Amino acid sequence: MFLPPPLPRTLFQEIGKIVVVWTTIEQSMILHTSAMAAMRTDGKPVDYLRMDFTRLRKKWFALCKENFDSKTFNKIVNPLNADLANQSETRGITASIIAGVISI
Repeated sequence: MFLPPPLPRTLFQEIGKIVVVWTTIEQSMILHTSAMAAMRTDGKPVDYLRMDFTRLRKKWFALCKENFDSKTFNKIVNPLNADLANQSETRGITASIIAGVISI
């Protein structure tokens, strides 16, 4: 049986960086969304926030719209949301590559 040559260590380091950055982004969004949602429910959790990134981003965006004044929302949240939406497409492609590399 033919085995491909081992992958370079630098490839795994770059994959690790991507994983760490996106894990940090997703965890931060979960915490921020959870905090905003808890303000509406007197701290009682009613929403399950472990969901795919797109649904979480949309929920976060909607809660930001409810909780921030329009100036802050338009200056900070809108551009951040657009950037996260664009970057998450790249992340999806990267996740497929990572899954393929890990299965080798």
